[in-house]
Amino acid sequence: MVNPPVSAPGQAMLKVAGILLIIGGAASALLGLLGLAGGALLGAVGNEIAGDVGAAAGIFVVLISLMVLVSGGFSLVVGIIGVKNAGNLEKAQLCFTLGIVLIILQGISLVISLIGGDFSPTSAIGLVLPIVYLLGANKNKQAAMSPPQ
Repeated sequence: MVNPPVSAPGQAMLKVAGILLIIGGAASALLGLLGLAGGALLGAVGNEIAGDVGAAAGIFVVLISLMVLVSGGFSLVVGIIGVKNAGNLEKAQLCFTLGIVLIILQGISLVISLIGGDFSPTSAIGLVLPIVYLLGANKNKQAAMSPPQ
C-alpha cells in the first residue's frame, strides 16, 4: 500500500509571507536603485556647491542606498524561494534557515534604530513577517521529519 504524500501544514503561512516579502523586497530594491542615482547626483552637485561636505553626503546616500538595495534583493529572493517551495517539504530546511537569517537581519536593523534614536513601533512590526515565514517553514520542517502514517 502506497502512503499518500504528507501535506505541508505551513504552506499558507510560507506563501503569504513570501508574497509580502516579494512585494516589499521589490519596493526596497527599486528605492535602493533610485537612491543610488540620487546619491550620485548629490555627490556631483554637492561637491560643486559645498565641496567635500557635499561629496561626503553623496557618498553616504550611495552607501545607504546600496544597503537598501542588497536588503531588498535578499528579501525578494527569500520571498520567491518561500512561495516556490511552500508546499515542498524537501525544501523546508532551506526556508527555515532563510527565515532565521531574515530575523537576524531585522533584529540588527531594530538595534540600529534603537541606537540611532529612530525607534518606532513599525521597526518592531518589521519582525512579524520574518517570524511568520519562519513559523511556516518550521511547520513544514516538522512535517518532513515526522514519519508517514
